[in-house]
Order: sequence, then C-alpha cells, then structure tokens
Amino acid sequence: MKDYPQVDVLIPVYNVARFIEKCLISVLEQNYPNLHIVLVNDASPDDSMAIARRVAEEKNRYKHSIELIDCKQNRGIGSVRQLLLSKATGKYVLFIDSDDYWDNPLVVKEWVDVAEAGNYSVVVSDYCHEYPMREDSVIERIKNFSSGKEFACQILSSVQEGYFWNKLFLREDLQKYTHLDMKGINFWEDMLLVVPVLYYANSVGYYPKVTVHYLHHSSSQYTATIKPNYIGMLGIIFEQLDNQFYTDLQKDKQLWESLNHAKYRAFYIVALLPYKYYKQVRQMELHISPNSYPFGRGKQLKKFTYRLFKSPLTMPLAIFPMKVYELIGKLKVEKSPYRV
Repeated sequence: MKDYPQVDVLIPVYNVARFIEKCLISVLEQNYPNLHIVLVNDASPDDSMAIARRVAEEKNRYKHSIELIDCKQNRGIGSVRQLLLSKATGKYVLFIDSDDYWDNPLVVKEWVDVAEAGNYSVVVSDYCHEYPMREDSVIERIKNFSSGKEFACQILSSVQEGYFWNKLFLREDLQKYTHLDMKGINFWEDMLLVVPVLYYANSVGYYPKVTVHYLHHSSSQYTATIKPNYIGMLGIIFEQLDNQFYTDLQKDKQLWESLNHAKYRAFYIVALLPYKYYKQVRQMELHISPNSYPFGRGKQLKKFTYRLFKSPLTMPLAIFPMKVYELIGKLKVEKSPYRV
C-alpha cells in the first residue's frame, strides 16, 4: 500500500460566512488519506466559525483530521498565517483562503504526486480568478521559469504572483523562514515569506492544472484600496528582505534589480495616498537604488518624480511631485496583485 505523506491545509477565517462552507467542503472532499486541516478564527464578527464547525461535523466523509482554533482578539492576516504555520506537522503545506475553493477532489493527491516524483521543495500551480459580480472567470497559467531563484525574482519584478495558495510547500523548508515576522502585516505578507522560500529552494516544480479559484467578491479586498498603514508595513517587509538577502544582493544582480523593482512599486502604491500622508511616505526607508530603475514606459518621468519626491531640496515644493505622480497615475496606476 502506498505511503501518503501528511499534508497540512491551512485556512485563515475572518468574516467569510457567505463563503466558508463552499471552501471547507472543497477541502473535505479531497480524496487524500493523510490530510490535516487547520482553521484559525481571527475573532471574526460573524458566524463563520460556527458554519465551519457544522460543516466539519456533517461533511467530513473521509474522516480528515481537523483542528479548529479561536483567537480571542483580532490579530490580522499576517499573524494568523504565522499561527497556522506553527500548527503544521506534516511533510507538505498548502494554504487556501476561506473565501476561495478547489473544484477537483484530486487536487491534493495530484499536487503531492508531482512533488514526490520530482523531489521538489515547492510546486506551483495554475489558478482561476473568479468575478461573480460580472459572471466572468480568467485562468492564470504560470509563466516559464527555470529555477526557484528566477521565480523569486519574477515575483519581485511583478512577472509572477507571490501568493501562498497556488503553491505546495515542503513544510521543513517553509518553516526555516519563520524568523521573517508577518505579525501586524496585512499587505504583501505572502511575498515576505514566499520570495525567500523560492529563492533558496533546492528545486521548484509545476503542476499544470487549475487548483485554487480565487474569488473577487467585493471592493473591500486589499487590491481595491490603498491604506495609510501600508506605509509602515511595506517598510517592515523590505527591511526584513534586505537583511535576509544581504549577502546574496552583493553577488546576484538579478536579485538586486528585482528587489529594487519591488521597492519602487511599493513606493508608488503608497504615493497614491492623499497629500496629508506625504511626510510619512517621504520618510519610508526603502533603500532604493536609482541606478536600477525597473519600469519601461514612462520610465524617465517616474524616475524623476521619485528623486524629486525624496530629495531634501524639494520640501518647499512638497505638493509638486505628488501632483506629477497623480498625472502619471491617471495613465497607468500599478496596483498590487496581493490580498488577504
């Protein structure tokens, strides 16, 4: 009889009463004999966890191991992901957000088969954007990559997505980077961990099927709004990445350029905040090198805007660079693909 390695499925729960049943059923229906499912309720104000408990009792026909955890106070998605990861004990880890779902009962089995056959540390999959309000869906195929290092750089350069949930991770490798602190980070928290895991992975495989259906269900998702607290969050993320990659940045030009790209992108996201946040944005410690400006169209104007914005000589003209960027933003606003 085949020995099936344990897979931990990690699910954060917050304010998803409309979606949690479909999500959890899609996990419970997995025809895989060694599944450990962990749900963490982040002090959700609705009855999401009550629904999850009912579904776990009524729909668990394969008798999967289920662990339900309630937080007394709201922690935020970064802290919840860290708590979930600390509960993982199996060989592999899968994340799925509680408003998303799988549509195939063989997703876990086939994903693991790819990992086992190739002895991969990470296996990435295709996924599908779902837009129920406009009755549309878009399948995202993973673009070509030759190594984990290249994939990590592609995430930083906005070529690939850094989501947790379309990747199967070797737990041992993923937990090596839990010193990277996601607590209090509710934006790009996935990139903080995923990029180093991929960069240092021994090998990365590809599962050429749609796994997760990623639901775009409201304007409250992180892709839809830019919040003032992103300023501090992004500063913390890049401080940790700078420290993590300190040695590698001295010798890997692609990594250096890609990390610069991500920092420029972070700056231009928060630069779209109202003018009253100008000083906070200006004081962000991103350590960007203007010698490696990553954008194509409008490159020189954006580079000029950034330098003008950050120069100590422009304080009397503080509003000018912001207004310049607002004009650029009307042409092309680069918003983050990341969300909870």
